[in-house]
Amino acid sequence: MKVYHGSFAKIVSKTDFLEELKFHRPTHQICLCTHQSLQALECIDKKTVQRIDDSLIESLIADYGMTEEKAIDAYFDSNTYQRLIDESTGLYLRPWTDIYKLLLTELKR
Repeated sequence: MKVYHGSFAKIVSKTDFLEELKFHRPTHQICLCTHQSLQALECIDKKTVQRIDDSLIESLIADYGMTEEKAIDAYFDSNTYQRLIDESTGLYLRPWTDIYKLLLTELKR
C-alpha cells in the first residue's frame, strides 16, 4: 500500500498502515482516497459489511448497467452506506436484499 507523508510516498504493510490510523496527536490527519484504501479499514463485522458491499455493487452493475466505478461511487456516497457502517443502526444485520431496496429508493430520488 502506498502512503503519502508530506512530499514523499512510501510502501507500507497493512499492519503498519492500520497502526498509523490510530490517533497520535490533535493535528494528525488521514486521507483515504480510493475504494481499496477504504476496504483496508477494520470496521464493524468487516466480513459481513464487505459481503454486503460486494453484493450491492454487483447488483447495481447487473440491474442498472452501471460501470463498476459508477456503482462504487453511487454506493459509497449514499446515505444507505453511512447508515450501514453506523453500528447503532443495526442495518448491517439485515439481509443485503433489504439494504439494496433502501439503496435503490435513495438513488431514485
